[in-house]
Amino acid sequence: MRYYYCFYLFFIPIIYVCNCEEICNITFSVMENTAIDKLQWNLNDLIHNRTLSFEYLQFSLSNPSDYFEIESTKILKFRLTVLDREKICKKNLFNDECSLQLQIFTQTSFIIIFKMIILDENDWKPLFNQDYIHLNIRENLPINYRVQLPIAHDYDSIQYNIDHYEFTNNTEEMEKIFLLEKSHDELRLQLLKNLNCELQNNYQLYIIAIDKGGLKSNVLHVNITVRDLNEYQPRFNQRFYHKGIPENVPITNSFSSPILQINATDDDCYDKTILYSILNTDIPNDIFPFEIDKYTGVIRVTHPLDYETISTYRFRVKASNLDEITSSMVPIIIDVLDINDNQPSIQMNILNEYKLYENNDNFMINIDENIRLGQVIGTIFIRDVDSTVINHLLSLKILSCLPLTKSCPIELDSGMENNTLSSTTYVIRTSRLLDIELGDEKFIIIFEARDYGDPSLSSQRHLIVNINDENDCAPKFTQLNYQFRLSNSSPIWSFIGQVKADDDDYSSNFRLIQYQFLEHDYQDIIKIDLNNGSLFLAKQLSTDMKFNITVRATDVHNHSLYDQANIEILLFDETTCLPMFRQTIYVFNTTEHQIIPYEIGKVGKLFCLRFDTVLRKN
Repeated sequence: MRYYYCFYLFFIPIIYVCNCEEICNITFSVMENTAIDKLQWNLNDLIHNRTLSFEYLQFSLSNPSDYFEIESTKILKFRLTVLDREKICKKNLFNDECSLQLQIFTQTSFIIIFKMIILDENDWKPLFNQDYIHLNIRENLPINYRVQLPIAHDYDSIQYNIDHYEFTNNTEEMEKIFLLEKSHDELRLQLLKNLNCELQNNYQLYIIAIDKGGLKSNVLHVNITVRDLNEYQPRFNQRFYHKGIPENVPITNSFSSPILQINATDDDCYDKTILYSILNTDIPNDIFPFEIDKYTGVIRVTHPLDYETISTYRFRVKASNLDEITSSMVPIIIDVLDINDNQPSIQMNILNEYKLYENNDNFMINIDENIRLGQVIGTIFIRDVDSTVINHLLSLKILSCLPLTKSCPIELDSGMENNTLSSTTYVIRTSRLLDIELGDEKFIIIFEARDYGDPSLSSQRHLIVNINDENDCAPKFTQLNYQFRLSNSSPIWSFIGQVKADDDDYSSNFRLIQYQFLEHDYQDIIKIDLNNGSLFLAKQLSTDMKFNITVRATDVHNHSLYDQANIEILLFDETTCLPMFRQTIYVFNTTEHQIIPYEIGKVGKLFCLRFDTVLRKN
């Protein structure tokens, strides 16, 4: 299977003319807050000149979408009233790309994978979560000493997030004392000279954050008190702590064994007691999975870890003296190491014309028995939330197809001839022609997705395929020629005989047959029951009549399906003689290798028997 990509930038499409065959990828890039009336596209126009077999198609979404809908089977429209990048991609705010993707099916096997990339505008101002903080800074701290400050948050992308911080009440004197230092996701207040409590014991700083688009935040008021206590602050023995632990770390009695030891020292002469605490601003405390012993600095796990939920925890540990006048903080990075603990999932997207029923394990569809070979029914996606380091290979196969006496009518097409382990998308196709009259009534197909982690995990989904009967069998007479005898003295509405045709269609509704004569010459003399093929005498006969009639059996629902047979009606006079054999069965024996022609036996002589005698015997 081949894919072709076409990119659209700010509604100026760059279209490559190519034959997309079965799957086309179309990508748009649009600015957030674009007017909603511009967020609609004629799908037929989008694929114009992109397929050699172009025709106007009707389109439908593979699954309901919160963001898109299709009007008039061809107009794709954005459903929301505002295109807000930060709201749509709030779970992936800091990713480089914010995009929406959906699959669009047609009445044929043609599939469009539509992707809209939402480009960022600078529409979020930086924001401090608090307007006021109070800091205690000891006098005589060394020059270039840094004090941690709260950072402002800007939910725009990297292109427009925070650029720098500045004082709003900056003076020449203040410039000689304080400097704001932005480093990654931290803001520090750097001391450019020693503070002297005796000269000035308080400073009022007003700080704003300015993003790369020039928008300014609210003002953070920093109230600094210069204290003449605790000559030294605690010092950590590392600049930062980085630890990796498996996600299945055992937890006993509400906590695990120690995973990390934090150490800090204090050079004060008297107050050497250090208290440790965790500073966590991102995760609610009731689900934060770590705790620290306030006296020893030992960190333990208190809640189960899940790599697929959070793979890295970043927080800070604060070390302070008993009076908490001075403190230090150190960054902590804990990487959760993935283990293979998730089964691969199987997602089936069936075209609406075949979809009947779905639950967590089973998917039921209806297809007609005359469906063409290779018809696309839908797609299957397999996904494993475990990391690619653990599960870099996934596979999907048909585990079983019941009944085993019939070949499976469904096959998987990954579009990759040699390596299905690398594919996560499969097309479901019909693999053979179907005939419900030959036993193709219902199939139960079990798909199995498997990863190749240690241990290997798998999952299954059932696809139940019901075959709909088509009216495709013509009636068939039980005989090509029917012969009936009728006395020329029979009364009107005498029963003559019956012709019969059978229809092999599976559905009883498709087995309904009507009988009729093709010749009109005898219809006033001989009548046929339309429903059961019974023949009746409708008019008195004369001795010189002879009947050779063609009868047709026609499918009630499809008159192009029919069969014909010949009816011969022999008239006899009850007073005349009927030639008869002397026995009903003759048996002769012979040997092989005889020279032909040769005699193998003789039948007895005929004798004459009156019709009225035959009738009395019968």
